[in-house]
Amino acid sequence: MENRKYDIVLLGATGFTGSLVAEYFAQNVSFKKVKWALAGRNTEKLNAIKNKLIAINPECEQADILQCNSENLSSLENVTAQTKIIVTTVGPFAIHGEALVQACVNTGTNYCDITGEPEFVKAVLKLHDKAAKEKGIYIINCCGFDSIPADAGAYFTALQLPANETKIIKGFVSTNATFSGGTYASAIGAMATAGKDFSFFPPKRKRLNLKALVRRKE
Repeated sequence: MENRKYDIVLLGATGFTGSLVAEYFAQNVSFKKVKWALAGRNTEKLNAIKNKLIAINPECEQADILQCNSENLSSLENVTAQTKIIVTTVGPFAIHGEALVQACVNTGTNYCDITGEPEFVKAVLKLHDKAAKEKGIYIINCCGFDSIPADAGAYFTALQLPANETKIIKGFVSTNATFSGGTYASAIGAMATAGKDFSFFPPKRKRLNLKALVRRKE
């Protein structure tokens, strides 16, 4: 990938989860090693977040503010064209996510999100997988809580079991925590669309009607 102004752009820093990601960057990601910026629709709110980050780490004065709208493809392309990677926490992704993936494909930019919406992931794979491979870019969904505990836990468990045996691993999560408005909206949207589009997957084979087969032979 050619040299770009930023290594990483954080999209959605004014939201609950996005602000946590931004705080993590302020505490752990040095501008001497990684050039990163904040992006979103409301620059006033983004500047307020930036001021909080500066209080955590004065280095964050170097963080640029980029304006874009999840419903405006050209504004997304303007932002994605400036960075090697865009990390987005803007959901529900079924509503606000697809245009950003399209922009990343158009500009040859790596994409990473925190979605937990199966229908969105399925749609992204169907619509953009081939083009992303041709461009040599990564489209990474479900980073963070929606993937790491399950994947890492399953991998660790599998390593403890005999390698030559079939394994079935089931995971369960319990918590007393609350969730953000964005997470709530994503969950409602995911449940509303679950199972409506199976076009990406091959059709199921019809079950063989053994009784009818026997009657025909008789």
